[in-house]
Amino acid sequence: MTEISDLLKELDEEIKKGNYIRAEAISKSLGRTENEVRGLRIKAFKQLILEFRNYQGAYEIAKDYNFSKEEINKILDEVIKEADEKKILDKRQFDIKTMKYLSLREWIKEYFKK
Repeated sequence: MTEISDLLKELDEEIKKGNYIRAEAISKSLGRTENEVRGLRIKAFKQLILEFRNYQGAYEIAKDYNFSKEEINKILDEVIKEADEKKILDKRQFDIKTMKYLSLREWIKEYFKK
């Protein structure tokens, strides 16, 4: 196999696994445009919030991906809508910073001041 076909295979595997940050990096190494990798960037940002509640990670990739405040707010609105549809918006999870159990809505409000 060629290097490009290996990378395409790896890209497909990473997307299937939900490793969006790695998939975005592979896409960039394949020379894809910013518009082509945007969807992976949004998925990575959402994943850090929805699945991991990792503010530091979300903050860093938002900075790395040059998301504007408006883009972040739009994505957060999408996260809230998706979480509500999945019935996980009010799911409480322990937060080490506040030392409290927070719903996703409360967590977003705490960290993103939204």
